[in-house]
Amino acid sequence: MPNLRILNSREKKRLIEALEGECQASFDSLKTLQILQGGSEYHATTTECLSINLQGLRIDSIGLRIARKTKEGINSTIHATQLFIQNPRKTVELDENQAKEFIQNRETPAEKPDGQYIITHKQKPVDSGTIKDKKLKRN
Repeated sequence: MPNLRILNSREKKRLIEALEGECQASFDSLKTLQILQGGSEYHATTTECLSINLQGLRIDSIGLRIARKTKEGINSTIHATQLFIQNPRKTVELDENQAKEFIQNRETPAEKPDGQYIITHKQKPVDSGTIKDKKLKRN
C-alpha cells in the first residue's frame, strides 16, 4: 500500500490548477476539502473525517477519488467531473446514443481539435475524455 499523505496548501493549489487546466473549468469547491495522495491517486475528504484515527485503512476507504497521475499528467475522475466541476469551457456534447457508446469505452467520432475535454450530455458533465485523430476516448 502506498504511503498516504495530506497535501499542503501549495501542493493542493497546484493539483487544482492542473485539473482546471486539463478540463478548462473551475474546481473551486475542492478548495474547502482536504486532499490526500496515496501513490498516483488523489482523494478528497473533509477535515472532520481526518480527525478520526484512520491508521490501517486503505486510501480507497477514505474520501472520494478525484484524480490520478498518469504519464500524460493529472486526469480527473468521473467522480470529480460530475460532482465538483463548475463552468466547463472545453466540452463535447453527446447525444444519448453517443453517450452510451462513450460510457461503454467505445471510440466515438469527434470533430474537435485533439486535446482533453469535459464530456456532457444534456449540458451536464458525464466524464472527461481525450480527442486524438478525430476519435474521442474516455480517460
